[in-house]
Amino acid sequence: GITYQWEVDTGSGFGDISGETNATLTVTATVNASYRCVVSGTSPCTPVISDVATLTISSVSFLTQPQPQTICSDDTATFSVTTDGAVSSYQWQYSTDSGANWFDLSGETADTLVLGGQTSASTGYLIRCSLNACAANSNAALLTVYDVVDITAQPTNQSVCTGVNATFTAAATGSGLSYQWQFSTNGGSSWNNVASGGNTASYTVTSPTGASNNNQYQVIVSGTAPCSPVTSAAATLTVTEDRKSVV
Repeated sequence: GITYQWEVDTGSGFGDISGETNATLTVTATVNASYRCVVSGTSPCTPVISDVATLTISSVSFLTQPQPQTICSDDTATFSVTTDGAVSSYQWQYSTDSGANWFDLSGETADTLVLGGQTSASTGYLIRCSLNACAANSNAALLTVYDVVDITAQPTNQSVCTGVNATFTAAATGSGLSYQWQFSTNGGSSWNNVASGGNTASYTVTSPTGASNNNQYQVIVSGTAPCSPVTSAAATLTVTEDRKSVV
């Protein structure tokens, strides 16, 4: 025959809260107060009073908000806030659906969040900071990540006869890739961009002559900023004169 009656004390002693006779009490926090529950059973059983639970209301606000971050996948993104008021806890959160749902970032409970190990799959995530168990939430900051440039296949040396095309090829991964092939005529001491056709993953030397013998070729692969460009290894072109036998 259990019944419940919640009581509140805002400074002048405990009194009944009208209509609050369930096992759970939900209140709209407006003032600091103490709460307890009187649980009664069928007579002659004696009522029992619960422990007292204190509700403390504090005013917290953000002085500075987290800012959008754009990084390369080999770097870290740093989000931070400064606050005013009695902050008892920080919890950084992320959303993958434009803020419809938020999830805690495990262990991220300081005023600064440093995120590493991200890829372009994280682009579009929103990041925010929650104070005092969602008493106040910061603005959402957008995370943009571009994949780092990585050359996965280097150009290789080519040997051809005069007049036979030679093709150098590289392979790379990353976001927003672009290519610029270069050549050197002095063993790699200086490099010049090829005149034309040098902006794809492959570059073809058309009808080389003996003058091209021992020229070297490399490609600079660039990604989306702030990712840094990467330069390939140099490959050497060997051109052999085509000698025809005279009978």
